[in-house]
Amino acid sequence: MKVIVVGNGRVGKTSLVRRFATGKYDEGYKQTIGVAFTEKEKYIEECKQAVTFHLWDTAGQEEFAEMTKQYYRGAKGCVLAFSTTDRDSFEAIPTWNEKVKRECDENMCKILIQNKYDLRDKSVVTDEEADKLAADLGLKFYRSSVKNGDMVEDIFDYLAGQYYKQQETVIESVKARKAENKNEEPDFESPFSLAELEKRQEENRKKRKKECCT
Repeated sequence: MKVIVVGNGRVGKTSLVRRFATGKYDEGYKQTIGVAFTEKEKYIEECKQAVTFHLWDTAGQEEFAEMTKQYYRGAKGCVLAFSTTDRDSFEAIPTWNEKVKRECDENMCKILIQNKYDLRDKSVVTDEEADKLAADLGLKFYRSSVKNGDMVEDIFDYLAGQYYKQQETVIESVKARKAENKNEEPDFESPFSLAELEKRQEENRKKRKKECCT
């Protein structure tokens, strides 16, 4: 499952990915140049299977905008992140959301996170403002502390669970259509594999692209 992590620089995107993938936290700040890729496999209870997350940590600086947006394509999940102590990062979230919508499927699974919530005594964003933003954008919202590890696992569990539900609906639709059209049992195995479904979807996408170009 390809997941992109977007938001302004210095909000903790790299630390989030690192904490989830390795369980470690680094106090030092290292600017991401373009994108950084990390992979993590985790058993997701709601999916009843292991999910391989392909995590793309994207640079938040404007000078990398053209470079990073190409990596949005094909993403199945997105984490929109802002910092408790950075007002600009909070106000930039609608812009980041629009960038993602332009490059990704409109039905992709997204989540809004407020990082560095352990510093809420220095917060420049009220809880009411953050709640309203999430409601306005129609996004699931988590307050997290990557430093303490708070809600990190929950963020990715949620994305995988939502993606699972979407694909389960797709498979049920395909099963019904195949059974109706061919009067035979569909050949999908149960429980389905997200990896197998993604492989089939990619094969179909390439086939359609080839057909339209011939």
